[in-house]
Amino acid sequence: MATTNSTTNVLHANAPKGFDLASEIKRAKEVWVVTAFAHWSGWKQIRNGILSSRAKTTLVAGLDFCQTEPRVLRDWIGKDLGALRAKAFIHVGKRTFHPKIFVVEGKTTFALVGSGNLSAGGLGNNVECFSYIDKVKTVGEIKAWLKMALEKNDEFVPITTQYIKTYEAKWKLAEKSKKATEKKGLEATSIISKANKAKMKDWSAAVAEAKKYFKSSEFGWHKDQKNAAKRILKVLHYPEFKFDKADWDEFYKIKNMGHLIPIYKYRVFRQRTKLQKSLRILADKSLNVADRVDAVLDPSKASHVTHLGINAVTKILASMEPKKYPVWNAPVKKALAYFGYESPRGASVGQKYAAYAELMKKFMKDCGAPDMLALDCFFYYKNWEINQ
Repeated sequence: MATTNSTTNVLHANAPKGFDLASEIKRAKEVWVVTAFAHWSGWKQIRNGILSSRAKTTLVAGLDFCQTEPRVLRDWIGKDLGALRAKAFIHVGKRTFHPKIFVVEGKTTFALVGSGNLSAGGLGNNVECFSYIDKVKTVGEIKAWLKMALEKNDEFVPITTQYIKTYEAKWKLAEKSKKATEKKGLEATSIISKANKAKMKDWSAAVAEAKKYFKSSEFGWHKDQKNAAKRILKVLHYPEFKFDKADWDEFYKIKNMGHLIPIYKYRVFRQRTKLQKSLRILADKSLNVADRVDAVLDPSKASHVTHLGINAVTKILASMEPKKYPVWNAPVKKALAYFGYESPRGASVGQKYAAYAELMKKFMKDCGAPDMLALDCFFYYKNWEINQ
């Protein structure tokens, strides 16, 4: 059974329902904390549990990249932990120390092995993943490996006040540059995040016009759109897509949601085996839509169908899932450009379509459209209006 913590971004795979590390530590008889780096923000979350349980405690941290905070190391050899005879070590080897392991023995015995360090981020605020292991044999193997590393490896040394003092001098220097580095990293993340999203500059105007359109008599052909979507699925024999040449001809005759230019119709059909396989990938709802679209349209993919375009692909997607996926064709593109639509930069065709679909979900909600087929009606009408 897989559970997540209250922020829904940390997975404890196979953990029992309601699992909470801090609560388990309060009831522990023995605790191992082995982390690439340790921050006070994470340590304070389990510190009181260790002190109240009086568990036999072993603490190990790395010093790589000066991420471990000296304050934590001082506390590990301070009087409170000293009263428990806690063992505290730092890794001083040349190789990067990267484990994130928590072993808890008590009423329940388990190990957490995953991505999160001993920090507020690692335990809850970041996107992290841990495997909850409660098989006695496996937990024993983990603990035996840790014991062997500490006892037979000179890369681990017990923490002393002098070692902390030596490390802290370097840590203070690193802190100054770390903030600048983090700032640059956040700036890069922000730029990439914005570039990965579609946007529409004249959002309010588009919403207002769409609302007006949906109340007008011009919106009467929405029913035709829905019938056309059903017909597309029927003639293509969705979801198996075992259609023949006559069926493929019928698909091209359906002009709703964008007229398909028939010049390449039979060139596409001659790839029928690949075409049908690729359309089954397009219909696979377990995959994200960007990958589904790229599987068909990206020339670098083995499933790419030559001469099949985004209009045909999105007609099929919109027919399959009209609440989620919009049509992309020339009239829609022109209408969106009128409202200042901008597609993500540096993205694949599938990624651009996924960003467009995500934006249209919000647009559909804001303007009160019943589905994406209705949006196609609006954008087609707007394109007609622009051309008058």
